[in-house]
Amino acid sequence: MNLYLPSTLDWPERGLTITQSTGYPTDPAGTSTLTITGDADLDLRLRVPYWVERGFTVRVNGVRQQVAAAPGTYVSLSRRWRTGDRVEIAAPFTLRIERALDDPAIQAVAYGPVPLVIRSSATGYQNLTLYRDYPLSRDLSQVIRPTGEPMTFTANGLTLVPFYINTTESYHMYFRRAEPEIVFGAVGTGIENRTDAAGLTFLDEVWDRGPFHNRGGLVRAVTEVADARVATGDLTLRQRQVLIEAAARAQLPS
Repeated sequence: MNLYLPSTLDWPERGLTITQSTGYPTDPAGTSTLTITGDADLDLRLRVPYWVERGFTVRVNGVRQQVAAAPGTYVSLSRRWRTGDRVEIAAPFTLRIERALDDPAIQAVAYGPVPLVIRSSATGYQNLTLYRDYPLSRDLSQVIRPTGEPMTFTANGLTLVPFYINTTESYHMYFRRAEPEIVFGAVGTGIENRTDAAGLTFLDEVWDRGPFHNRGGLVRAVTEVADARVATGDLTLRQRQVLIEAAARAQLPS
């Protein structure tokens, strides 16, 4: 099973019919149900989408299965399937950032498998500043917030909606990440958030090491990135110390 879309498999050679029902793409719980008609021994392989960060679960006839669900792989269910068997799959949607390959500062937002677009009639890139509000968990739902309308969010005063919504309003698929200063929550440093040779900023490199279980994890990541940048001459030893102290003082939610 590769795609979680309403569909039916007729397999006369095995005497099987498998019917899939799902609320995709409007169900953020990512639920899909397979109903079996026919009897057969079969290995049923279910794709774990790369965008599933947590919570992928499988139940057979209401019983949760013990599966090792790694994003981008498959889980396998081996048994004799009988008419009326039901397989319930949950692949919860979470928010994530996708960077452009040629310029990491140009980014897009997705909610599970659904691309989001920014409603705007502006003719230039819209800027988004997100890192200053990141929790240690790196949970984007605390910085790109739901509006109460289905699949609709706000960030920096901008509204994000699913790309599949068919309207005549102007929209932006991509935005420009704008974080000129290295900050940790409300703690500023006065140090420029410069990019490296790959186009990643200091804060990109730090938060790519997350999520963090506690503030100590953040401080270790800041120390590692700062040490690497001192070695390349991008930071001074004094700036390194300022950054580590700022991370240690930051009061970030978990």
